[in-house]
Amino acid sequence: MEFTGLETILIGIVASGAGGVAMKVLFGNKSVSCKDCQEHRGQFRSELDAFAREQESRADKDKKDHGMILRMLRSIVLNLNIPAEKKEDILNDR
Repeated sequence: MEFTGLETILIGIVASGAGGVAMKVLFGNKSVSCKDCQEHRGQFRSELDAFAREQESRADKDKKDHGMILRMLRSIVLNLNIPAEKKEDILNDR
């Protein structure tokens, strides 16, 4: 069975309309009110702000820990039994 271009377009329009009506009947009353959306947005924003503050505090702590580890490694290198030139190369390497 072959359809012409016009018949194919009409079948598509009818199927699309039937799908739209079915969605409206099945899910029409399940939309979110504006008030609920704003409450959810406010709650989400506060959670996001709390997460951002936590990440900042972790970044500061990581920065301090990194500095401490770097100082520890430098002191270890200073106490190693290797030539002074090699120590300078290690300590001055960035």
